[in-house]
Order: sequence, then structure tokens, then C-alpha cells
Amino acid sequence: MVRTPVTLYVRIANQELTIGADTVAVNDHGAMLLCSRTLPEGTRMEIQNDSTRERLPCRVTRTPRDTPEGCLIPIEFDTPSPGFWHISFPPPNWKPVD
Repeated sequence: MVRTPVTLYVRIANQELTIGADTVAVNDHGAMLLCSRTLPEGTRMEIQNDSTRERLPCRVTRTPRDTPEGCLIPIEFDTPSPGFWHISFPPPNWKPVD
């Protein structure tokens, strides 16, 4: 679980919107976002990692879920991007020590 501020750049009804959000969880393929507004499944956008100003194209993968803190929005990058979050993830065969 990682809280990182992000900015979403999305076009809805022929309007360019800039929306602030925070990550709740991240991985090489995308993230779960916490946002003040919902975005429909399939919405295409660019996500910016506000710490680095890097941007990637992505899409909403499932219907967002409303929570008391805001909308949880699952997004997936167009292509896996291991370095986007600047976090070292454990290798797939990693196992904790008993």
C-alpha cells in the first residue's frame, strides 16, 4: 500500500479535465486510485506521477467503488512499466523467511 499523489488527464464529453488523486496500491501494471470523483470503466487517460512528473497512458479497468473517503478507481497502464513508481518490487519467486 503506497500513497502517492497523481494527476489524471482525461477527456470527457469533449472537455479536457485535470483531476487530482492519490494511489492506494501500486504495481508494475497500474494502481488503485482514491479520487474525489468517479470515472467510468474503460475511460482512457494519462496518469502523472506527481513526484517525478512522468506520464503514462492508462485506462479504468473496472467500475469504481464508492467509499466514505472517495472513489476507488482501478487503472492499468497500456504497457507494464516497472520503473514508473520508482519502487523496487520483490521478484515473482520471492518468499518470506519463516
